[in-house]
Amino acid sequence: MTRTLAVSVALLMRCCLCFGQQLPAHQVQLRNSESVPVSFGLSCDDRATWRAASLDGAKSQRFACDEAAARMWVHISNDVPGSPHRECEIRLEDEKRYEFFFNAAESRWDLRQM
Repeated sequence: MTRTLAVSVALLMRCCLCFGQQLPAHQVQLRNSESVPVSFGLSCDDRATWRAASLDGAKSQRFACDEAAARMWVHISNDVPGSPHRECEIRLEDEKRYEFFFNAAESRWDLRQM
């Protein structure tokens, strides 16, 4: 059985960016810290299936799986001209905030917890 990914887009005000505020249960917030869009994959079934997603530059979005017990993963495929192809998969924890950034020293997109 494939769990679908429920995506809820939240307009973030300044107060929402405070680190002290807690996200609703079973949601994660992803933020793109760069000025260009980033594309990635999301899985809600422990990496069995993937759904394409993207974030415009300097935007944030909340993501949640349909089932509370689901394990959410993000997949980043790096195809940067002049650099070797790299892929990574990162397990996301509920109620956490993460930030996509471009690691210029390694010529790749990466994700870190905020």
